[in-house]
Amino acid sequence: MAVPGVETVDRDLVVVTIPGVQRFVGEARSTADVATASRIVSELTGAMLLEVSAPAEVVLPAAGRDGIDAVGGTGLPNRVVVLTASGQGRELARRMAERVSRWWADRVAALWQGMRVDLPDVVGCPDVQWVVVAARPGGYREQWRRAAEALAARKRTRTFAAYDSPSVRRLCSLSGRWPAVEQVPRGVRRRRGEALSVPAVVKRADRSERFPSTASVATGPFRRDLARLAGTDGAVRAAVVELRAAVDTVGAAGVRFGSGRLPGLPASGGGEAAWVAEVEGACLLPETWSVRALTAEQDLTPADSSGFAAAVGVCGARLAELLKLAGLGVPASYLAVVVQDADSMGRRLADETGGHADLRGWHGAVSAALVRAADAQRSCLERGPDAGGDGEEPLGRLVYAGGDDALGFVPARTAIAAAGSLNAAFRDGVAGTVERPGVVADATASTAVVFCHVSAPLQSVLAAARELLEETKTVCRPGFGVAVWRRGGERVRAVRPWQVGPSMPAGTGAPAALTVLVDAMRGGLSGRLVADLERDGEAIASLSGAGRAGELRRLVRRHTTAAAAVDVDRVVDAVLALADTDQVGAGGAVLTSAARWAAVARFVAAEGR
Repeated sequence: MAVPGVETVDRDLVVVTIPGVQRFVGEARSTADVATASRIVSELTGAMLLEVSAPAEVVLPAAGRDGIDAVGGTGLPNRVVVLTASGQGRELARRMAERVSRWWADRVAALWQGMRVDLPDVVGCPDVQWVVVAARPGGYREQWRRAAEALAARKRTRTFAAYDSPSVRRLCSLSGRWPAVEQVPRGVRRRRGEALSVPAVVKRADRSERFPSTASVATGPFRRDLARLAGTDGAVRAAVVELRAAVDTVGAAGVRFGSGRLPGLPASGGGEAAWVAEVEGACLLPETWSVRALTAEQDLTPADSSGFAAAVGVCGARLAELLKLAGLGVPASYLAVVVQDADSMGRRLADETGGHADLRGWHGAVSAALVRAADAQRSCLERGPDAGGDGEEPLGRLVYAGGDDALGFVPARTAIAAAGSLNAAFRDGVAGTVERPGVVADATASTAVVFCHVSAPLQSVLAAARELLEETKTVCRPGFGVAVWRRGGERVRAVRPWQVGPSMPAGTGAPAALTVLVDAMRGGLSGRLVADLERDGEAIASLSGAGRAGELRRLVRRHTTAAAAVDVDRVVDAVLALADTDQVGAGGAVLTSAARWAAVARFVAAEGR
């Protein structure tokens, strides 16, 4: 075992990684595809860890071999770092890679057990890469440096394995890069006309968890409020009973809905309130109750088409009655994908300043801090009504959190606040560990939020979220980016540094400033302010500081109803804070970027119900 304060000099450093995780996770048609892909990667990492035994020592992840059960095998990253006896590194790396291959082969064999089918070759799934650096002068620090260089070089090379599959007729609809199988095992969910490869079938066959759909996430706040009403209002409860009976009727025709359970929804109460909390959100969206939409989405061929149409019509009518009685408006049909990534984590771990004498011990402390951060990130998205915290419960669902990166789905209403909480959870989790005061700046993370409709192609939205995060990190680290995808495509995109200008209190982040605008537009500030900022932003920016504030104050008052409870000065401060402070000309900050942020606020205020 390593001695605290002393560099390791007599052991091999082994780094084993599974590349291509973001692409594998992003090849998805549903939230369940995303969650299952993430779980599979974690289980593959867990399989690698099972090959590590004393006296070998796991450096990363902090959970180590003994912590697999503690994290449920679902919170593990795609990289394992081990120190083992000198001369044993190559053998250990080989066994870890083989363990991954066996895990995958066993999963595939179990799926097609008893079926006589020739499965096409799948090259590069799963792909395992490893680096071994023998003990050398300079100890662990030099080993880490060489391993990082080798892995970076490996990313620039490709291995082309032999591939011969002349019988391939179709490519996988989900990935577009592997041949589709001719026979899909029974019970694997598939959409009409969908062709699935072996990796896609492995994803679809995993039913260890019922992940909420996009509609279930989007309608989370509405279902929370409706569940509370159903528990206290007899008329609303009776309307829920009628809708529930109607939904059960179309179920007899083959319509299948998934689970709507979100961690933050109240689990107690029973009866109709519990049904509202559990039902898939699509059942509460008026657009769902269309014969054409249902038959296309669920691949239905009802024998009695007239009876089916009548049953669907009853569902729509019952839902309309319930919405009228509840007085909550129409449920939101938009949600947000939130992604986050730590800034320059690789450079920090390399300790380029040489500030850590015991680099091995510090890496262990960083890994433990990232585990704490991951736990906090899960809590801040999935926090329930009894878990404390400021503001309303987020009602989101985390797909994965490795501490330094995270992906989750959140209702449009709570997405901006959730992005701020997610970022704060990372900073708080690693505070005092990743950074070294006086040498390295505080550890930070950049965050991106993409709003989309429940029917949006999820694969495209996930790709857009990753692209937006990369753009955000290019502009500034830490950075904050938001994009709004309407049903017709992207409508607005805004990217800026996380910290805002001096018009807001010190330490205020961009999400908090944006929330000020959202709350004002919910409280009576008209969205027409956006048009004025777009048209006159540059002219306003040419005024003096006092002149800019005065003109903005006039515009805000002009677009605020007399009865609205809007803090005009606070709104003006938020607009100035969100302006591009790095594009300063003779007249000061350019306000056209503030118009983009105001457009985002207008969208969230309107669609985040």
